[in-house]
Amino acid sequence: MREDLDRLLELQKIDVALIEAAWEAEDLPPRIAALEGQLTSADALVTEAEEAMQQATKDRLRLEGDLRDQGAKLEDLKAKQLVIKTNEEYAALTHEIDYMRKTISETEDVVLKMLEDVDVKTAELEERKTAADGARGELEKQIVELKDELRKLHEYVTLKNDERTRVAMHVDDKLLLRYERILSSKGDSAVVPLVDGVCTGCYKHLPPQAAIEVRRGNRITECDSCGRILYWREISEDE
Repeated sequence: MREDLDRLLELQKIDVALIEAAWEAEDLPPRIAALEGQLTSADALVTEAEEAMQQATKDRLRLEGDLRDQGAKLEDLKAKQLVIKTNEEYAALTHEIDYMRKTISETEDVVLKMLEDVDVKTAELEERKTAADGARGELEKQIVELKDELRKLHEYVTLKNDERTRVAMHVDDKLLLRYERILSSKGDSAVVPLVDGVCTGCYKHLPPQAAIEVRRGNRITECDSCGRILYWREISEDE
């Protein structure tokens, strides 16, 4: 029976390692996704700045085109002014020329503001590119490291599962099911030592007769409180 307990303890050691590895593996994908999200956000800021700069440039070019058209129209009006014959027509044309000059002046003011806006957006784009490039190297490094860690964990789990299979082959089927049921229920341990009459799984004092049976090790004994399988462990002087 002691041999069965030893095998269960060996199996439990493997299972605890697998549980811990599963916790670690579960934690890694969200961390990787968070880092990838930071990369995406940095790239999105650059794209946003690029689009804003491009739009500002398009608006400037469009207004510069309007300004050229307005200039051409002004020159056309001036040419007409040279060939008109009546004072009324001259006065009307002069009014139209003055209006066009005012329109051109206003358009020039807007173009100047747009030139400044393009400069501002260009500078902002360069700042965001610099920030993104600076962050990208470190973020990509962390992502690679975490993915490598996750890969190693998967390899470790595969090896441990193979090891578990080899150990479980030497455990009685009914006892194995009993152990797995307890471990599934408790989540941390199925086999625990009885120390000074106390179950170290739930810390309940067992009746003296139960402690005697555990110490003898003639049969598998469970804690009547938590249901864990018990084995005897002497208290050393250091404890």
